Amino acid sequence: MFEIVTFFNRPKQDKMLLRKAGVELDTALFPVLVRIGIQKKTGIVELADQLGRDHSTVSRQVDKLQTFGVVESAAAKSDGRVREIRLSNDGKALLAKIAKARRTLMREALGCGIR
Repeated sequence: MFEIVTFFNRPKQDKMLLRKAGVELDTALFPVLVRIGIQKKTGIVELADQLGRDHSTVSRQVDKLQTFGVVESAAAKSDGRVREIRLSNDGKALLAKIAKARRTLMREALGCGIR
């Protein structure tokens, strides 16, 4: 199990996964995109905490993802100072492509018929 987790946590694997999915994305933005997809809706500070990054860095990364049209943000209804981030429809489609490529790479790496 350790070898499998190590295999998929290497930055080199992120590049391979994005290439396999046909997605051009800076690998530094990849974990941000994935975490937003998992959360469904999150704030910058919470996202930064989960990623172990500075909130100003994550804010800039989210801004880049927003310019690519894969995330959307709006002021939270409960607190207008909080910026809630979620995937756009294009972002959801992008993550679906990545998930498909991930399953393919897992099948190849494990040599089995995972669907």
